[in-house]
Amino acid sequence: ANAGLRVPALSNFPGTLRLEAAVLQLTERIAIEKATLDLRAGRSEFVFDNIRGELGGGKLAAVLRISDTSPRVADLKLDLAGVVLARLLSTKALRGTLQSSLTLSASGDTQDLLIESISGQGTAALTAFELDQTDATAIVTVFTGLKDAPDEKKIEQAFLTALARGPLKVSKLEAPLVIANGILRSGSAKAKAGSIEITLSGALHLPKRSVDALLNIELFTASAVRPGAALRWQGAWDAPERKADVRALTT
Repeated sequence: ANAGLRVPALSNFPGTLRLEAAVLQLTERIAIEKATLDLRAGRSEFVFDNIRGELGGGKLAAVLRISDTSPRVADLKLDLAGVVLARLLSTKALRGTLQSSLTLSASGDTQDLLIESISGQGTAALTAFELDQTDATAIVTVFTGLKDAPDEKKIEQAFLTALARGPLKVSKLEAPLVIANGILRSGSAKAKAGSIEITLSGALHLPKRSVDALLNIELFTASAVRPGAALRWQGAWDAPERKADVRALTT
């Protein structure tokens, strides 16, 4: 991962080179199918233009520019549409279709340094979003069953049990994205169904391959106080630990 990055000898190649590949493997799980791109090489840079292909059942379009300076500089413009999460992620508990637009830049002479320096911004939208064992109506079940002096531990267990009845289902979530120092953070994505409102936000730490995501579930009642609960996922992005916070139900 720390091998030096070099712009190849093709840097003096004149004109544009059209490349096509049935499969362009990016990682063990992620590959671009039916990939095409135009390669232009200058004295000190490569431009991978008009990158097109299929990713996770959806469409990918991108432009990548790599400058042979010290440190190396990379700029990426990426657009995704109709990408099926289940085809990209190792977990099947998280489902939906992704549409995203990102503008990113990075600098560094090794792969690790490039990842640590990634910055940029963009937007993301998820449709037909589902998350297993996160039934948002659990908040109604627990709140209506509360007694005058609720026990927080019993409330938490009741909440977790009710969550497991089914998945969280949201037709659409949208949020802005900001990336700095290799950490991608989303703004708050909100959705409401009946008397229940959810708010989802999170961060992906690319250098550490970790995630920190927060889901707030609130119940609108006649009272000015909104009963609620929160779920937090933290840890390695392929196996984060989930914790519940029900204090807003017990106070």
